This record gives sequence, C-alpha cells and structure tokens, in this order.
Amino acid sequence: MNFLKKNRWAIILFTLIIWGGFLRFDSLGEQSLWMDEGFSVSTANSILENGYPLMDSGSTSWRAFPVHYIMAIGLFINNDPQIGGRVFTALAGTLLILIFYLFNYQIFRSRRQAIIATALMTFMTYEIGWSRQARMYVFLQLFIITSLYFYYRFLEQKNKTFLILAFIFSVLSVYTHQAGYLAPLIILLTTLIDVSEFKEWWKWIKNNYKFSILFILLFGLFVYSLFLIKSDSSLLVIKKAAKKSFDTNYTVSYLKFLILELGLFLPVGVIGFFTLAWKKKSKYMLALTIGVASYFLLISFKNPVLNFRYLLPILPFIFIYIAYAFNQLFEKFKKNRISSSIFLSLFIILISFSGKSNFLPNAYNLGISAPQPDWKAGYEWIKNDAGDKEIITISTFPMFHDIYYGKNIGEKFYLPYSGNGMPGSFNDDSNYSNAEVINSLDELLSINGYLILDNYGLRMLRDEDVRNYLGPLNPTEIIKGDFDLMIWKINNYELST
Repeated sequence: MNFLKKNRWAIILFTLIIWGGFLRFDSLGEQSLWMDEGFSVSTANSILENGYPLMDSGSTSWRAFPVHYIMAIGLFINNDPQIGGRVFTALAGTLLILIFYLFNYQIFRSRRQAIIATALMTFMTYEIGWSRQARMYVFLQLFIITSLYFYYRFLEQKNKTFLILAFIFSVLSVYTHQAGYLAPLIILLTTLIDVSEFKEWWKWIKNNYKFSILFILLFGLFVYSLFLIKSDSSLLVIKKAAKKSFDTNYTVSYLKFLILELGLFLPVGVIGFFTLAWKKKSKYMLALTIGVASYFLLISFKNPVLNFRYLLPILPFIFIYIAYAFNQLFEKFKKNRISSSIFLSLFIILISFSGKSNFLPNAYNLGISAPQPDWKAGYEWIKNDAGDKEIITISTFPMFHDIYYGKNIGEKFYLPYSGNGMPGSFNDDSNYSNAEVINSLDELLSINGYLILDNYGLRMLRDEDVRNYLGPLNPTEIIKGDFDLMIWKINNYELST
C-alpha cells in the first residue's frame, strides 16, 4: 500500500499512456483514408520514390514536409496505406499524453492538475480521432507543446541543451503548418512579459557569447529559409494572405463546436482562462493566454475557410484551463474526504457524459469539415464490378486510384474542383496524381469509365454543366456511411438514368 500511495501519480500517468495508446492504435487500418489523408499519403509515397516530395504531376509539395518524411518511414515499414500512413500519427498522439503531463507539471508543479489535464487529452474523442489520421495536426500539437516545455525548462535552468531543443521543435512546428507560428509567438511573449528577466538574459548571453552568436546565426538561417520554402509556412505566402480582407466571422461556429465536444467542461475552462491569465505564480500563463486568444481571433476573422481542426493547436491549452479550475476546486475541499470523493465522482461523470469522450474503441467521425466517405469500399466495388475489363476511374481525387489500385493499373481522370468555394480557387490540375484533366461535360461523356464522387466533390465541381448534369442522375451505386460515396457508370459502362 505504501508503494501504491507513494507512486500513485506515476501509476495513473502510466495507465493513461497505455490506455490512450490503445485507443489510438486499435484497428488503425479499418477506416478508409479520406480526402486529406489521400494528399498526405500520396506525398509520403512520392518521398519514398524520389527522395523528396516530387509528385507524379511534376509539382512539388513541401507543405508539412517533416511529417510527410516521418509518414514515408511508416509506409516503408508497412505498405498498407491505412496502417503505414497512420502509425506514426498514433505514436505522436500517444507521446503527446506524456509530454503534455510534463508540460503541465513544469508550469504548475501540481501532479493533480497535470493528471486532470492529461486525462482530458487522453479520452477526448476529437483528440483520439485525429491521432488516428494520416495528417499533420497531432504532430503539430506535439511539436508546439514540446517546444514550450523545453523553453520553460531553459528559462528556469539556463541549460543550453533545452534552448536548442526548444528551437528544434519550434522549427518543426512552423515547417509543419502555418499554425505552428503559435510556438515562437508564445516563446516571444513569455520572454517579453517578464521584463525583470532581461538583466539575467544579458548576463547569460555575455557568459555564453560564442554559443549565442552561433544560435543567432542558426536562427537567421531559419528565418531566411521561411522566405525560400514553397509551402503555406512561407513568410511570403503569409504576407500575401495578410493583405487579403475576408468578410468572415466564425466565432459562433467555433464556440458551438467546442460546446459540442467539451460540453460542461467549456464553461469551467472559461473560468480557468480568465483566472490563470493574471496569476503571478503561473508566470507563463499570461503569454499562453494572449497567444491562444490571438490565434482564436485569427482563425475566426482572418481565415477564409471554416475548419474545426484548426482548433487543435489550442485545444491542449483549453484542457489546461479546465484542469486548473477543477484543481482549485479540489484544493478547497481536499481536507474533507467526503467532499474529495464527491469532487472525484463529479469529474468522472463529467468526462463520461459531458461532451464527447471515449474510453473504448470506436469509429471516429471528424465532422462536416473533414468528410470521411469510404473511398476504399468504393474502389473495391469498382474493381469487383469491372471484372476483367480495364479499370477507368474519374474523380476529383484520383490519387485514390493510385493508392488502392497502383499507378500502373488502368486509367484515371481528374475533374477540377474548388477546395474552399472561394472565387478563383479551383484546382485546375491534379497535383497529387498524374491524371488527365476533364475540362467539359462533353469530355466526361466521351469516356467509358466509373465516376466516383462524394457529396463534397460534387458540390465543389468547377464545371457547372457537369454539376447540373450529375445532380438529377441516379448513381449506379451508393456506398453508405456518415458521408455517402456515389458511383456512376459513364457511357457504355451502362450510364444510369
């Protein structure tokens, strides 16, 4: 009993890591890849083939390249795209549980607070779901949290190794996604807010001037690379986007989503948010709060597209606010066993029934902004129906032909579409696959093949004639699911009317 009491926090953390890892790895290859996963898997495959992300279309895709290189390793180990493409994301989601605990403890020095926040991270459905996708967002969370964790350790111990690690993970954050700039922003705010630290900073720089010069040069090279890199993280791309004016306000939509996902935890988190910002003993929280608020306003008012996954970079900090409020409540009643038991029971009931959480494996629906039709089942149906005939497919996402059949099987055609519905935003070429482009309804009807679209692809088609033609046309086959997938046989493939 003494052993259990002495090591109870370590035992709870170990249990959370094992349990959370199980939820993230279980049946990882069951669900079909969806649109964005197809982009990532295609990019990772191009890295395996060429050593860098040179796509079959001739274009390069440097977006999130650190993650795609990691993903390429997974596909090299396991060539099943639904396992190999996702295995390191699941590992990143599991590692995030441990790093998030250490990060919380580094700030508050409270194991209870750290465990409460980590439990939220472990069991929240949205976190589990995104830890099972061949995408970059959980890596982004991991890189941001890890960079801040090592920077906070550097501030307290002035160990150069921690500064280097903070820099490396900040670089990975920025290269992974535009939202990764949140890491250096919070680091800058943390440094600037505590003005009293400047004298010690200057003293440390003078005592380590060789290292400081080398570090400044390294930082300069990183900034220079941000002008050269051909991705959304480029400072030139961000400068261009900043000049655009978008008449958007997604604040209510994002808040509704958070209420749906977090339930009664959200108002608890709001209390923690306003309380923590001015707590002197939690000296890092003002910078975190400014960073979180700025990011939320940015995606609400300066982003043309509503995507709920854009909340993922700040979701861990929302868990911190929730955990802080709960921990303060516990501190008030911890001397009374009955009150403590009531508090613990309340927390368990809330995490079980308020919002969305999972203690057992499930199929994870990422919501309307990340449609997940069963592309694998659709392409299997086409293969079975075609029999010995050559497989010819037409789609807005022809990379699934390559992923599920192989690049040398049959033919594939591409129907141009818009990724966000904004004027002039059409993807005129298939960047992720060497598919021939169909530019008109006449061209479409001249092909003998299978047209396979989800509702998103149908709505976003560039060619209005094609869209109007398909609207009243009954599909030959519908693959049912949370998001249906429609298949038409075109021309003498027995056009359905």
